[in-house]
Amino acid sequence: MSDERVAQSKVRKGSVRDLLYVIFGHKKKMLAFMVLLFGVVAIKTLIQPSTYRSEAKLLLRIGRENVSLDPTATIGEVVGINRSYDWEINSELEIIKSREIAERVVDEMGATVLLHGSGTATPDSNEALATVKPADEALRTVKNTLDIVADSPGKLANSLGLSEPVNEREKAIRRLTDNLKVEAQQNTSVIDLAYEERNPEAAKSTLDRFIQAYLEKHLTVYCMANSQQFFERQVSQLHAKLTDAQKELQNLKDTTGISDLLEQRSVMVNAIGMLERNIAEAEAEQVAAIAKIAGIQNILETVPETITVEEISGFSDYGADLMRSRLYELQMTEKQMEGKYRPDSRQLDMVRKQVEEGAAILEKEQGKPTRTEVRKGMNNA
Repeated sequence: MSDERVAQSKVRKGSVRDLLYVIFGHKKKMLAFMVLLFGVVAIKTLIQPSTYRSEAKLLLRIGRENVSLDPTATIGEVVGINRSYDWEINSELEIIKSREIAERVVDEMGATVLLHGSGTATPDSNEALATVKPADEALRTVKNTLDIVADSPGKLANSLGLSEPVNEREKAIRRLTDNLKVEAQQNTSVIDLAYEERNPEAAKSTLDRFIQAYLEKHLTVYCMANSQQFFERQVSQLHAKLTDAQKELQNLKDTTGISDLLEQRSVMVNAIGMLERNIAEAEAEQVAAIAKIAGIQNILETVPETITVEEISGFSDYGADLMRSRLYELQMTEKQMEGKYRPDSRQLDMVRKQVEEGAAILEKEQGKPTRTEVRKGMNNA
């Protein structure tokens, strides 16, 4: 057993040594291979064009396409068919992935636009192209060269008759279907659409046009046969009935002399209402006039032959007014002298006496009775 273990260890040591010998013996080749591999990956990364992704979501709702009864069908027993929502979503997915929609989009937008991106450039894209660096120009040149080299075998095969040539329209359809991603979210009624393109504006416009083409196709698929003709016939019949009814109404207006029944009815109702209001107002005025006459007669019976024509009381007393003014002046003089003279001065005592005497006289005058003048005359009422 020991001899076998020694032999196995020698074989392992020999094989590791041989492996290291092979590696270090071809290290230049291996180093060149690694450098070449990293160089190819780096160049591929640099020349790989930017890809822009435009996304959209479509919500499926129950609409007229889910109505089971055709309006043109006869009314009778209808058998309902229960279909799951997955069935509806799968049907819509198949419509979206159909070749007809892709062909319509290519025909409307043009194969050149989808293949080469030749379209109306936006201001942002023009500005971006104006600021391209020389290194980017060199990478673009390398990329175009590689594209030409990649397309050369196909062109050579077409020229030798080994393969059938593909026109621009077919290439555009294939490019559209390859760059379009359609998925349905689980347990929802939402369909996700995404389109990848090197130009963001092209990606957005292509996806918008594709959705528009799908909606048009959706309406065409679920359009009921002969529905439009049925409704057109119904409209024609109703229009004929309406025309006949209008003719009968015009004939009735001509025979009766009434232009508009509603207007004539409104005029009559307004006239009747006005007459009723006038009658009510006249009756109210009559009652008021009778009451007024009775009141005037009662007043005349109680009116005396002579009445007081004018009565004047409280004649103005000129003497009292003059005394009141003079007393006020003396009081003002007293106030002024109190500030100039002593309280026991002779001048101040004289003024105070004059004020007391004037106040006493004025009080007597005010105590007299008020004078009143009364004038009477004949009552001419």
